[in-house]
Amino acid sequence: MGLKRHDYTSTTGKAWHAYYLDGRQVPGVTTILDKTLAKPSLIDWAAAKVAEAAFDAWEAYEHTGDVTSLFATADELAAVPEQYKRAAAARGTRVHHAAEKFLRHGTGGIAAPDIAGYMRAFLDWHREVQPVPVLIEQSVANRTWRYAGTVDLIADIDGVRTLLDFKTGRSLYVEVALQLDAYRNAEIYVDAAGDEQSVADLGIEAVQVLHLQDHGGWHVYDLNAGPIVWQVMQHLVWLYHQMKTVQKADWIGAPVRSGFAAEVEA
Repeated sequence: MGLKRHDYTSTTGKAWHAYYLDGRQVPGVTTILDKTLAKPSLIDWAAAKVAEAAFDAWEAYEHTGDVTSLFATADELAAVPEQYKRAAAARGTRVHHAAEKFLRHGTGGIAAPDIAGYMRAFLDWHREVQPVPVLIEQSVANRTWRYAGTVDLIADIDGVRTLLDFKTGRSLYVEVALQLDAYRNAEIYVDAAGDEQSVADLGIEAVQVLHLQDHGGWHVYDLNAGPIVWQVMQHLVWLYHQMKTVQKADWIGAPVRSGFAAEVEA
């Protein structure tokens, strides 16, 4: 039954997708990393964003006297980091879509103002490097480890068959290496005719990250992942599947002993 990717839009307008391999849903690489890999830097980032939002709201209130500029509840303030994350993810998705359109059709231009800088960077990189696309936004999967994912681009660059991933975040983190090594070690993909093909037969020789920045700058980094990166990724995939099994199991029974402490008058 092969590999299929289904794209969805939630009732809130959020786009998401799911992968199915031989009729069974399998996790995407980024989902595995999100659920298994600790990201302590995100805790500091989230705290900083909450503090910034609180300070900005109070400054606006002092300047205008408008009480509506203040956060009404602690929950609203706590939701600030997630709002930032969703906005950044949506922006990154639109950059990817614009880049894909350009790679497929040679059109797409600078696009909306909030992603114009990223697209200027992408177009400048494309003009400088002149990649020859082999696969664009291609879903891949690994049957042995039961995961899937979507590769941004596989292209010939200066005669070298290269797997590329586009990033628009402010920084790059170790999960990028894990993500791309998982793609490199994928086993199969489905071609335009619907036939299953071997990723190994593509002859990928290099893996790179294209880091696009909102001011129009860009950097390309080679991924120098040794065997340890793939070993770690295998452990994370295993952990993800084991946690899913535990969550579905009847892991807790009925209380074996209970009590209730009544209030006692002093």
